[in-house]
Amino acid sequence: MEIIDEKVRKKWKNYLWQSAIAGLSIAVILVFFASIVGLVIVAAVGATSFTVFTIPNHKTARARSVFGGQAIGAIVGLICSTFFLDPIRGGVSLAALLMVTLNAEHPPAAGTALGLSIDPSPEGALFVLAASGILSLTGFLLSEYLKDLT
Repeated sequence: MEIIDEKVRKKWKNYLWQSAIAGLSIAVILVFFASIVGLVIVAAVGATSFTVFTIPNHKTARARSVFGGQAIGAIVGLICSTFFLDPIRGGVSLAALLMVTLNAEHPPAAGTALGLSIDPSPEGALFVLAASGILSLTGFLLSEYLKDLT
């Protein structure tokens, strides 16, 4: 087992700039939205940025999965925080079920459901949707240059 991925030598430029764009995207998004969101939601969007820019050809990185999965996570998290006795477990479970059923699988969206189940915030939900749209659009615009780094 190698500690450093063997593809780094061939794709080192992609490793550097794609990782940088993942961080830069979150930094730019936070400039506009940092004052209205909780840390758990920011973490979920950070995981989305990782997905979009490091495994761009994976099913979970396509726009349907990113935006659809995050929309499901946000809606379910808000609903569960209001109507479920155990909103944390209910939010993650229901979001997972809906994502796989609706073919919009995006693992970071489980974090969104969790975060909004714990700390329900319509502003946080809007942040997730806006950030998902921005990240998906950026990924689309850079798609011819992005390589899977896995």
